[in-house]
Amino acid sequence: MGSAALDALARLDTDDLIDFGSEQFQTDPWPVYRELRRSDPVHWIAANRMFFVLRYEDVAHALTDDRLATDFPVRASRRIFGSTMLDADGAGHRALRQGFGTLFSAKAVGGYGAQLIAEAVEATLAPLADCTSVDFAQRVAARLPYEVTTRLLGVPPEDGPWLRDHVRAVARGLDFPGGPLAEAQAAESALCDYLQDAARRTTRTAGSAVPSLLDLLAQRAGAPGDPRFGGTAVLFLLAGTETSEAALCTMMLTLLSQPGPDEVVDWSDRDAVAAGIREALRWEPPTQSILRYATDDLTIRGVHIPRRSAVLLSLASANRDEEVFEEPDRWWPGRPARRSLTFGAGPHTCLGIHLAYAEFEALAAALGRRFTDIALDGPPPPLRGHGFRRPVRLDLRWRQRRRQGGPRS
Repeated sequence: MGSAALDALARLDTDDLIDFGSEQFQTDPWPVYRELRRSDPVHWIAANRMFFVLRYEDVAHALTDDRLATDFPVRASRRIFGSTMLDADGAGHRALRQGFGTLFSAKAVGGYGAQLIAEAVEATLAPLADCTSVDFAQRVAARLPYEVTTRLLGVPPEDGPWLRDHVRAVARGLDFPGGPLAEAQAAESALCDYLQDAARRTTRTAGSAVPSLLDLLAQRAGAPGDPRFGGTAVLFLLAGTETSEAALCTMMLTLLSQPGPDEVVDWSDRDAVAAGIREALRWEPPTQSILRYATDDLTIRGVHIPRRSAVLLSLASANRDEEVFEEPDRWWPGRPARRSLTFGAGPHTCLGIHLAYAEFEALAAALGRRFTDIALDGPPPPLRGHGFRRPVRLDLRWRQRRRQGGPRS
């Protein structure tokens, strides 16, 4: 956006700035975030009847403030999933979350993850062996998270397309603005039935290196048949697939579109690629905001927040806060270390953060081994969405990297 447009934006009444469904805001929310951080960092959105919090310090503090709760009866996630750890707070949330470290800690992922993710990446990339161009969004980003998550759940990976159709319907109900709630509830019910049946019939090989997510869910959220089991199982399926799919798209788009015209991503430099992935997720987080509800009156940056108010915390704006990140709108993989809020903070920090990074880095390494001259095939496509932000298509071109003796890995 040019300086004239920015000047016009600054002259607008702040009540006119936020329209989550508009094409302008969907594709380029950054000038709006920048202006609100400057002029109105705790902004009342009258149309949505909620407070919008945009500065890093305020968002980070709010994510750990027990007066801002996730538990609220009319919240879309509660109406879709029922009672799960997503909408629980305090001791109840800790009790539900406890025990999943055996599957999602850095140590656990480092143990079982290498083989599981390698198998998932191979299954995703093998069908592309003879392709020189591909819609990365559909052929890679939409498939890999299901190859990983179905293996964790112990269900057939070939069920991935059916699962994705239903997960996408649930995601539409959770996005902002949300899609049809009845459609999301029907899809969630079908997924519940599928996962409950899978939990009853699935058995793991004795001594399997991969922990059973369905077994852990039965221990932590009730046996199959308990409503908490089904809702929690669908929640884990959604978190492991839809968010990862969006992140893979934004990560690849950013890695290929942001370096200078004479720069090429060195896919063999694992440290550089890992730094690029982390910067991509700061620069374009797939989930823009997180919703909370005030359980008591409180004040944020001098603004009174009445009890029971909805408070939307902007992770995306916080990740580009000028007070925390030097030149925040600049793509800079080598920037001084600062923790982004892409995966949240506090008690509800994303459980799958270590698995997600392992998945992204393994895919990047495999792409580098298989292909060369990886590039966008056309101009960078726009991103859309607020809860699950991604391009609709992401066309890439590449050349196969042939090796002497033995198959590609």
